[in-house]
Amino acid sequence: MKRRYVAALLCIVMVVLTFAGCGGKYVSGGDTTEAMTVVLALVTDDIPSEKDTTLVEQALTEITSSKYNIAVQLEFYTPETYRKAMEKKLTALMALEEEGELPSSIADGYSYTINEFGRKKVKYPTPYENQVDILMITDQDMLQDFANEGWISPLNGPDALGSSEIEGSLVQKFTPQKIRQFGVYQKMTFGLPANSYYGNYEYLLVNKDLYTKYGTLESKSITDLSSITEYLVALAENEKDVIPLYNVNNLGVHTLNGDKSVVGKGVSKNDQAAVLTTENPPSSILDISSVKSQLAVVGALTDAGAEMPLVTGDVDFTKDFGACFLSGNASVVDKYSDEYHVIPVAMPLGTTENIYNSMFAMSYFTSATDRTFKVMSLLYTNAEFINTLLYGVEEVHYTRDNDNLITRIADSGYALNRYNVGNLFLTEPSADMTKEERILSLNDWAYAKQAAEDMLLTPFVGFELDYTGKPENGITLEVIDEHLEMLYDELWIKMAGYSDMVDETTGVKMTFDAFYLSLKNWLKTDPYFAAATSSDENSSNSYITQYKNWFTTYVVPPVEE
Repeated sequence: MKRRYVAALLCIVMVVLTFAGCGGKYVSGGDTTEAMTVVLALVTDDIPSEKDTTLVEQALTEITSSKYNIAVQLEFYTPETYRKAMEKKLTALMALEEEGELPSSIADGYSYTINEFGRKKVKYPTPYENQVDILMITDQDMLQDFANEGWISPLNGPDALGSSEIEGSLVQKFTPQKIRQFGVYQKMTFGLPANSYYGNYEYLLVNKDLYTKYGTLESKSITDLSSITEYLVALAENEKDVIPLYNVNNLGVHTLNGDKSVVGKGVSKNDQAAVLTTENPPSSILDISSVKSQLAVVGALTDAGAEMPLVTGDVDFTKDFGACFLSGNASVVDKYSDEYHVIPVAMPLGTTENIYNSMFAMSYFTSATDRTFKVMSLLYTNAEFINTLLYGVEEVHYTRDNDNLITRIADSGYALNRYNVGNLFLTEPSADMTKEERILSLNDWAYAKQAAEDMLLTPFVGFELDYTGKPENGITLEVIDEHLEMLYDELWIKMAGYSDMVDETTGVKMTFDAFYLSLKNWLKTDPYFAAATSSDENSSNSYITQYKNWFTTYVVPPVEE
């Protein structure tokens, strides 16, 4: 079957007042005042009861009915069942559309019920079988596969982001292009990523008093760990009660299987423009120049008699140290700049997990593209809609304390994840937030917005390892992952012993370059490392092979004749 997004593109670029094409779907230009029902499909770990779902639907419909004469129906799925459920629904809708029998979710004329006060109340259509109008996209493969199947509608046209009405402009205002670009496929926007928190900065804190005494460069010239090597060595030689370097970070490497691995890539500002278009497979972290320069500092410190720098997730500020790495949001600068030179050495990272796991798309089969987009836009721009969807109904699913802090009612039956709405930055503070989330939210998410602005892309954005392949020689990919983590720990053990390393051929102290070469050779001879970095095109255990297959399939797919 030809890719149906081509047909969809033709629909959105046709400039007409009344349009009856694209499978006979309702588009703009007709009477849009009839009652309509929109179905929103969501992912959650805990499926709400029918009663609780109905209560939230009613609260959301109070918003959408007054704005657009639209009712909202919610459908919830667990992460394990979601994609298959959407595929089943959309396949069925495609068959109906091709047969010209696709139902409409817009009322034929006007229908009312009479409420208990004798007033007219709009009667909204009951969703038809398999109806879905707005759906979550949970990974890049899903976005591209659903676009290829023609199941989701491009959002570039006059009925959505390109609309002259306020909704399209608001979405673009609330969700900057830097974020929206991840919903683009084949030069069309098919999904809208959520405004979210894209992680922490990595800061290098340098003790101001000690640097005044031992520093060799102007403080503004401190850029990374290697730029303060002489200062740290001087501390090791002259200040025995001071830890020269505290809390060594993860070497600035992005890995595929967690924080620790000897296979990965460095993340640089310099090649960001090429991240989404240039093949960049993982490699040995010892092939990364920044890793060598950072380990060289560690080597110099061990030669100077310093104890192995502490590697820990926390920083104990009661200890005296010359420098340390600290992960945190932008508030770190304000908090520590009186006593330390605070240098950002790594920006927040846009990864596969935090970009593609929550975006929304519009079904190609929705009965009115322009009206459905109006509801979809509320997920990004309307705080009342977002917080109702997230927390449910007050006094039923949550309460507020004297400081207006939301507290979810235990076992209320409704608990949506705040990262599964369209705009985290419009969510209200709640008691179940992490400490960091509370700090961010109480500051109107200003630091989180800054992190999104400063975010860098990892070289593997969009790619995830596939663990479903058969074991090779009895070894699974999970086992390889665990072994590579062990090798990472062993690397630091070897670094601790560097000062005692002697060149076997000369009997003199081994130079760092020679030592570093021995580390690279050590990795090359490890069979698990070799499996992960194999160039065998048929190896399911090879990180490189999996990455290249993904890149060829999803980033630069072959042109169809």
